[in-house]
Amino acid sequence: MARVIDRLESTRRLVPGRVRELAALRAGRQASAAGELRVALVLGEAGLGKTWLAAEVLPRGGERAVGLIARNSPLGDVPPFAPWAAALGLHADDVNSGGACRACGSGLGGLPPLVRRGKIEHDPASCAEALRHHLVEWIPGLLAEASADRPVVVLVDDAHLGHDAVWEMLLRLAWESPDSRLFVVVTARPAELARHRIASEVLRIFEQEALIRRLRLAPFSRADVAALAADILGQDRVPIALLDWLMIRSQGNPRLATGLLEALVDNGADLRAPALDRVPESLARWVRTEVARLEPPAVALVELLAVAGDQVCLGDLVQFTGQPNEDVALALERLVRCGMVIEQRTGATFSYQITHRLTREVLYTGMCGVRRHLMHRRWAATLRACGRTDAAMAHYLCAAQAGDGKAIDALIEMAVQAVARGLSAQVWRIVSTLQDLMPIGDARWLGVFDALSQQSNWGIVDRTEHHVVEIAAVRRMRQLLAGVADLKRQVDVRLWLVGLFASGAGDLDAGERECRQALALCRRVGHARAGRTAAVELAKILGWNGDLRGEEQAARQQLTEAQRVGDQRAVAEALAALGHSLGWQGRFDAAEEVLLRGVELGTAAARPSWAAQSLAMLASLDACRGHLISARSRWAQAAALRTQHDPMLSGCGAFIELVAGDLPMVAAHARQCEGADPAVRACLPVRLAGRVAMAAAERGQLLEARRDLDVMTRSDSKTLGVFEPLYWWAQGVVARAEGRLAAAAAALQRTFDCYAAMNAWALRGFVLVDIAEVTVAAGDSGAATRAAASAQDTARRTGAPLHEALHLLATAWALIGCGHREQAATVALHAVGGFSSHGYALLAARAQVAHATAVRGSDRGAARDVLREAIGTFDTCGAVVRRDDARTLLRGLQSQPRCTSEAVSGPDSLTRREREVAELAASGYTASQIASRLHIGVRTVETHLARSYTKLGVASKQQLVLRRAELGLAPGQ
Repeated sequence: MARVIDRLESTRRLVPGRVRELAALRAGRQASAAGELRVALVLGEAGLGKTWLAAEVLPRGGERAVGLIARNSPLGDVPPFAPWAAALGLHADDVNSGGACRACGSGLGGLPPLVRRGKIEHDPASCAEALRHHLVEWIPGLLAEASADRPVVVLVDDAHLGHDAVWEMLLRLAWESPDSRLFVVVTARPAELARHRIASEVLRIFEQEALIRRLRLAPFSRADVAALAADILGQDRVPIALLDWLMIRSQGNPRLATGLLEALVDNGADLRAPALDRVPESLARWVRTEVARLEPPAVALVELLAVAGDQVCLGDLVQFTGQPNEDVALALERLVRCGMVIEQRTGATFSYQITHRLTREVLYTGMCGVRRHLMHRRWAATLRACGRTDAAMAHYLCAAQAGDGKAIDALIEMAVQAVARGLSAQVWRIVSTLQDLMPIGDARWLGVFDALSQQSNWGIVDRTEHHVVEIAAVRRMRQLLAGVADLKRQVDVRLWLVGLFASGAGDLDAGERECRQALALCRRVGHARAGRTAAVELAKILGWNGDLRGEEQAARQQLTEAQRVGDQRAVAEALAALGHSLGWQGRFDAAEEVLLRGVELGTAAARPSWAAQSLAMLASLDACRGHLISARSRWAQAAALRTQHDPMLSGCGAFIELVAGDLPMVAAHARQCEGADPAVRACLPVRLAGRVAMAAAERGQLLEARRDLDVMTRSDSKTLGVFEPLYWWAQGVVARAEGRLAAAAAALQRTFDCYAAMNAWALRGFVLVDIAEVTVAAGDSGAATRAAASAQDTARRTGAPLHEALHLLATAWALIGCGHREQAATVALHAVGGFSSHGYALLAARAQVAHATAVRGSDRGAARDVLREAIGTFDTCGAVVRRDDARTLLRGLQSQPRCTSEAVSGPDSLTRREREVAELAASGYTASQIASRLHIGVRTVETHLARSYTKLGVASKQQLVLRRAELGLAPGQ
C-alpha cells in the first residue's frame, strides 16, 4: 500500500479541468482536520479521473497525517485487511506472532486471535467471517482512535463495487465518531452505485446528517484538454490541429485523451497533423474490459450499435433483435445510465448511439469480417423493410459482395430514388459500390445509366455541380453506349458524360473527347439542337482549359447562330458561357450586361434554372469587384429559384462569404449542402471543398481543412484540371495557417501562375495580397514587390474598387518588406478605408495589421490601438489564426521583450514537466523508469530530456548527473 501511495504522490500535479473539484476536496479535508468527520463522494464515468483527483488530497510525505487507500474488488469480496493494518500500524506481538493473519487481521494489534474449529486451523470460511467482523466492528474505532493523534484521510476507491461490509463500516464510523478528524473520499460510477441498495441507504443517511458532499465529474472542456496536452508534452502551446483531433477522438475523456496523445508521441507522429492507424492497444484493452463488465444482453446491443454506426431508434433495434420492446428498453436504460450509450429524443422518437467513437471503433474492428458482413446484411434488410432506404443503403454498401444479385438490385433501385430526390453525392456512392459488384459488360449497367441520366440536365444552364469520384465506374457504363440503338439517346447520354468528365471530375481532356464525339454524332443524325449545345460545351471547356478569350469568341459565335435559328435554350447556354468568360477576365460591366440578358431570358421562358445560374454568376462577380450587398442579394434570388438544393449555389455562397470575411457562414453553406444530401459529408463538391478548406484554415480547424483538401484530389481522373488554381490557393492558405511560410508562398505562386495563364483577372488580386503578406513574413521582399506590381496591373486592368484596395494592401506589405515603413503605414490606412467602405471586414482587419506592423517602431500606442480593433474584427469573422497572431504582436508591443540568454536557458527556463524529468534523470533513473513513474511514454521522456539538455547547457545524462547540485536540481522523488 505504501508503494501505491508513493506512486500516486510521484505523479501528483495540478489536475487540469478539476480546479473547482480539487478546491472542494481540500476544503473538506481542512474541515475534518478541525475535528469534524467529512465525506466526499466523487462521481464520474470511466476514464474521467476520479481516483487521480481523490489522490490529490492524500497526505504528502512530510505531512503529519495518515493516508489510506481501500480498493474494492470487482468480484464483490470484502476488501483485504492488510492496507488497514499497514496504515493504522497494527502488528502482531512477539507472543502471538504465529497466531496472526494479515488476510483478516486476527491477532493483529489486540484484535481477537485466530478462530479454530476442532483440528482445522483458521479455515477460509472462518477467515472471511473474521474479516467482515473486524471491518465492521473494529475498524471504525481504530480509525477514530488514530485520528485523535493525527488527521486521517481514507480513499475508498470504486465504491460501486464495494461489499456491504464497507458501507456498514462507513455508517458505523459516522454514527459513533462524528467528531473524529477523519476525511473519507469515496469514488464511484453513478449508474452502478444507484443499483447498490445498501450504498444508496447509507448515502441517504449521510445526506440527512449533512456529512457528505457530492462532486460530479464532467468531461474535459476544450481548454482543459489543451492544458492536459501541454502538461504531457511540456509545451506552453498545443497545435490547434492536435487539439481538434484530441477533442473529436476523446470527447473530453481525460483517459482517452492521454492515451491517444502518448500513442502519437510514441509513434513519432506529426502533432500538427495527428493521425493513428488504429486505437492504441492500451486503450483498446480498457474499452474491451469495460464492455465485458456488462451483462450479455447489453453486450449484444452495444455490438449492434457498433455495426449500425449512426443513431438507431428503438423500433429498429426491436425489429432487428426480435425481442420484446420492454426487454430492449430495459437493456438500453442500463447502457444509458452507465454512460456506454447516449439517448437522444426527436419529437416522440428516441434514438441511441455509442457514446465514444473509440468504443465503437474497438468493438467494430474486434469482430471478424464474416460477422460484420452478416450483421450489415441484416441491418440493410431490416431498414429496407421498414422503408428506411437511406439508412439501408449504407449497410448495403458495407455488406455487398461481387455477384450479390439482391444487393445489386436494391442498390440500383436506391440510385433511382436518389436521382429523383436530387441527392447526387449519394448516387455516386452507390455507383462506386456497384463498380466492385458488377463486371464490365454486365447489362445491368444500362439500368444504372438510365437511372443516372433520366433527367436531361446535361446543358450548361441546367447542370448542378457535383464531384464525380468514380470516373472508372462511369467509363464502364460508357462502354455499353454502342448497344443503345436510339442514336439521339446516345447523343443525350454523351452530352451528359461531358458534364461528368469536364465539370464534375475536372478531366477536361476526357470531356472534350466526349463532346467532339457527341458533336460528330449530332451531325450524322441531324440533331442540330443538341449540336449547338455540344458546341457551347466545347467553348466552356476552352475557358476551363485557361483560354478565356477563346471561350469568349466561341460563345459569341454560338450566340449569333442560336439567335439566328431562334433556339432559346442554345441562346441561354451561349449567354452563360459568354458571361463566364467575360466575368473571370475582369470585364465586369460587359459580363453583367450579358448575364442579365440570361436572367431575362430564363424568366420569360419560365426556366428558373437558367435565371438562377446567371444570377449566381453575377453574385460571384459582384463579390469580386466590391459590390457585396448586390452579391448577397443576387445569390438569395438565385437560391429562391431552385426547387431542389444545388451544390453549385452552396459553392457560390461560400465564395461570397469567404471573400467578404464571414468565415462561419462559409461553414454554414457546407452544412446546408450536407443537410440536403447526407452523403456529401464523405465528399463535398470540389469547388465548395476548396473554399471550405480555406475558411477552416483561417478558423484554426486544420484537420478539417486537410480533409477538404483531400476531397479535391480523390477523382479517378488523376488530374486537377479546372480545379488546379483553387486547389493550390487552398493549399497556400492552409500552409500559412500551419506556419509553413515557404510552402505557402510556393503554393500561392502556383495559383497566381494558373490564373495569369487563364487571364483570370477577377481573382488575381486576392491571391497577390496573400503572396505579398506571406513572402514578407518569410523574408522575401523581392517576391512581395513583384506581387504588388502585379496587383497594380490587375487593378488598372479591371478598374474595380475592391481590386484597387487589394493593390494598396499588397503594396503596403511590399514597402514593409523593403523597410519603407512610413510609406507603408500611409498606404495601409488607405487600404483599410477602401475595404471598410465596401463591407469587407476581414480584409480591412488584415490591412490594419499591416498598418500596425509599419508603425510599431515609431508609434507603439497607435499600433496597439489598431491591433486591438483588428483583433475584435478577426474574432467576429471567426479568423482564429489571424486573431492569435495579432494578439502575439500586441503582447510584443505591450512589454519590451527580454533579450538576455537567461530568458531562454538555465534552470528557470524549464517547464514543470521538464524539471520533473530532469530531476529524475539526474538521480540516475533510466528513460523507461521515468516513463513508468510519471505515466508518460518513453519517447516523451526523451523529448523532454533533449529540451532540458539544451536549456541547461549539458550534452549528456552523465553531465546532468555531475552538475545536478550546480543546476539546482532536487533529487528525484
